[in-house]
Amino acid sequence: VIANPAVIDLLRRVMAPYPLAVPAVSAAMRVTDESVRRQQRVMISEVIEQKSVLLDCLEHQPWVLASWPGEANFILARVKDAAGLTAWCEQHDIRIRNFDGQPMLDDCVRFSIGSSEENRALMKALETYGAPA
Repeated sequence: VIANPAVIDLLRRVMAPYPLAVPAVSAAMRVTDESVRRQQRVMISEVIEQKSVLLDCLEHQPWVLASWPGEANFILARVKDAAGLTAWCEQHDIRIRNFDGQPMLDDCVRFSIGSSEENRALMKALETYGAPA
């Protein structure tokens, strides 16, 4: 603002110390709405359910050595061949994150939790990984 110093002094008294943009305030107000919070609870519940289903599937795969479900929307797993699994998944249009080479994460990959349809497709594909052609 370019103005007389007295006007600027007056503006400083009425301006918020940390001005927030209108879109940010609008977004914050929307997420506090009960209907949005209800949708979030449903979504979180679905992620927890799908994570449990995927974890059960992974625990029955001979190429999975260990898994750590954690509290996030993914499962970290140590597998026999992280690079091979990642390449195989990519060939089948499945994206997983390879953590091989990271400190203490050798042969670890991350599976993100998707919708029930996405998880079914992922599990169906993973059940064929390592099977004789």
